[in-house]
Amino acid sequence: MRRWLENGKLEADGYQKSGERGNYYFRRDRIDQIRTALEIEDIPTSSEEWRQEFLDYAKSRNLSRSYKPVMVKAVFQLVDRDGKVKMDDLVQEFREFYVQRALSGLPVEFGVPLLKDPTTASDKALMRLIITNPLERFLIKNYFEYFPEEGVLRIPFEPLF
Repeated sequence: MRRWLENGKLEADGYQKSGERGNYYFRRDRIDQIRTALEIEDIPTSSEEWRQEFLDYAKSRNLSRSYKPVMVKAVFQLVDRDGKVKMDDLVQEFREFYVQRALSGLPVEFGVPLLKDPTTASDKALMRLIITNPLERFLIKNYFEYFPEEGVLRIPFEPLF
């Protein structure tokens, strides 16, 4: 992506610097336009295609921090019959994972100051971490939908009947 930005093939809608790292942001309404311009493969159309793409992604090394699979595990533990997860519940489950690691004397998360002591992190800060890091990547890939006004994360799926 950086190469596309540097050579002008892709233009970001926003940029935010955080410490030594910077993040580029793109409007969701431009996703189809960007996919076409960059010749990125089509979005899966069937449940089986979505399942396989998600599993392939989860098996890849694109999960740079452990909190991405922690979030996914929490989502699958909390999801209801409609494919929905309350963000407040997700934050609590996410925190509980790291609290249990800390209480067991296990490493919590390298390089994430907020998670150094998960008992002191506010719900708001943890939600911001979840939304800006692991969740954003899954939203871009269309594996989840997020409705901030409802405080709900949803797994899009085809109805069984």
